[in-house]
Amino acid sequence: MPITKKFCHKVCKGVVPCVTGRTHAAVGIASAAVLSLILNVKCSYVFFIGAAIGSLTPDIDLNNSTISKYLNKVIIAMSVILSIVLCVHLKPGIYNLQNHFISSGLFIISMASLISRLTGHRMFSHSLLGFGAFSYGIYILYRPIFAGFVVGYASHILIDLLNYQGEALVFPFKGSYSFRLCKAGGIMDKSMLVISIVVLITLMEKAKWSLQW
Repeated sequence: MPITKKFCHKVCKGVVPCVTGRTHAAVGIASAAVLSLILNVKCSYVFFIGAAIGSLTPDIDLNNSTISKYLNKVIIAMSVILSIVLCVHLKPGIYNLQNHFISSGLFIISMASLISRLTGHRMFSHSLLGFGAFSYGIYILYRPIFAGFVVGYASHILIDLLNYQGEALVFPFKGSYSFRLCKAGGIMDKSMLVISIVVLITLMEKAKWSLQW
C-alpha cells in the first residue's frame, strides 16, 4: 500500500507509530542487558533506568508520546527557570559550582527539547546532533545514568531506521535515512516487544547486575 501524504501526516503526529513507547523501552533495557553481558560488567538499577529514559527521549518531539506526556512541558519550563535563578545567584564555592553544573545540564536538555518540538518528528531529536546534545546534558546533570541513557537512545534511533519514514540523522543538513523494512502497524512492534522480554529474562541469570542503586 503506498504511503500517502495523509498517512505520513498521521505518522508524524504519532497517531500511528511503528513502535510504541513500551517497546522502545523494552528494547532499550534489553540492549543494555546484552551490552553489560558482552562487556562483562556489573550494572546497577540506575543503568537500566537510564536506558529506559534514553529509549523514550527521542520521541519528545511528539505531542502524545510517552516521554512528552510526562516530561516535556515540565522540563522546558522548570529547567529554564532554574537555570536563570541559579545563574543570577551563582557565588563562588563547591556547592554553588555543583548547582551551576546541574543548571547547565537542565538548560541543555530543555533547549534540546524545545528545538526537537520546533523542528518536528524525526528531525533534531532523531539526529546525531540531537543524540549528542541530550547525552551531554544528561552527562552534566546526572552522570550515573549516562551510559544507560546513551544505550537506550541509540537503540531508539536504530529501531526507527527500520520504518518507512526516515530520520534526519545529519540534521541540520538535508537528508532522510531509512532501511524501509516496515510500515506503521502492530506486528513489528509486538514482535520486538516479545523478543526484548525474552532476551531480558534469558540474560537475568547470566548478567552481573548489581542489586544496588
